[in-house]
Amino acid sequence: MEVDQSLLCESAKDVERRLFNRAINCLARREHSRKELHDKLVVYFDKWLNDSDVVIDIEVLIESTLARVSSYGYLDDRRFAEMFVRSRTAKGFGPVRIKSELERKGVASDIIAGSLTQERSEQIEILVSGISIKKKWSNINDYKVRAQISRHYAAKGFSFETIRAAIETVSRTI
Repeated sequence: MEVDQSLLCESAKDVERRLFNRAINCLARREHSRKELHDKLVVYFDKWLNDSDVVIDIEVLIESTLARVSSYGYLDDRRFAEMFVRSRTAKGFGPVRIKSELERKGVASDIIAGSLTQERSEQIEILVSGISIKKKWSNINDYKVRAQISRHYAAKGFSFETIRAAIETVSRTI
């Protein structure tokens, strides 16, 4: 079956326009990492392609769309990482978990390191206030309570050294 080149060219332009519009719509809702947006565009393209008879190289079009969106300043992994760190820190998550989530979202390790600037003393303050608020943790000298606190904050992404320092700080103030 012969494919008319003018139709193919027009279809590629149409697909590129659709991909660009989709990327802009995704970025209008919230920041995305490059990998996240790439994955969303692949899913969208596959869904759209199943409804048409077009044969186009998906990666070339998606990469050109991502480059175009980046050139306009709409897509920036550094900005995404800073926003993500602020959001997760406000929800009480620690640096270990935040780093893991950013890696899963495809953010480069140097960008992650630059975004995670919270000092250990700030982390300890956050944990001390969290431990002090919970009434069920009022008996901080009990080994079981300390273990429960450690498990809770380890799951939130804080290091055991930071957790231990916060527990010691709280136990000294009681």
